[in-house]
Amino acid sequence: MKTTTNQRPADYVVCMLTEGKCALSASCLRSKMFAANVDEKQTYMHMLNPYALADGLSGTPCTYYRSAQKQQLARGMLHIFDNVPRKIYPEVRRAVMDCFSSYRQFYYCRKGEKLISPSAQNAVMEVFKRYRLDTEHLFDAYEEGFDW
Repeated sequence: MKTTTNQRPADYVVCMLTEGKCALSASCLRSKMFAANVDEKQTYMHMLNPYALADGLSGTPCTYYRSAQKQQLARGMLHIFDNVPRKIYPEVRRAVMDCFSSYRQFYYCRKGEKLISPSAQNAVMEVFKRYRLDTEHLFDAYEEGFDW
């Protein structure tokens, strides 16, 4: 279930508001993926409803906007709790798990099967700072890629 950082996930939601139709499309990953895949002979694509995207049309930040710039993503965190004192371990573990959208997502990220977004990395680091723990070696590896 490993996701390569440059390959679009099959169920990735794209946006058909491309250049000229949306003020944010020049830097939006969803818009670029639509433009890049429009020639493919796919029967269907997961797509946003253009009529529901008034934000992008007005130039204000769109709820579905994703930056088309590559970012530093983390892979794996198998040793994240190695130096956590036993007394606060359950609290810290629960707080770290809450940084992810679900416990399942946490376990996929922990094992390195899914990449960890910059926002999730920051949330995990904030938990460790709150408990005054070392934040230096939380993640196993880093790679450049898109934050799908």
